[in-house]
Amino acid sequence: PELTFRRTKSFFLAMGDGDGVVAHRDSGGYAGAKLELIFLFYFYRSPKGFSGGELVLTWPDGEEVIEPINNTLIVIPGDTLH
Repeated sequence: PELTFRRTKSFFLAMGDGDGVVAHRDSGGYAGAKLELIFLFYFYRSPKGFSGGELVLTWPDGEEVIEPINNTLIVIPGDTLH
């Protein structure tokens, strides 16, 4: 099948030690763009100099907690509560 791209936008957010966000969905739009996919990439210096950083995903059947593993890419749908 043919793949057609109408328009793409990229947003980058860096989180530091002690930073955090409240649970949210990105599908509602950000700066005028609806986000279909979210790419989360963990990378940090070794040894890990922080605690926390877990990604909590809320699915219809419960929560999933993903530990931050260096050089890991996580891709989730834009409407996922995280």
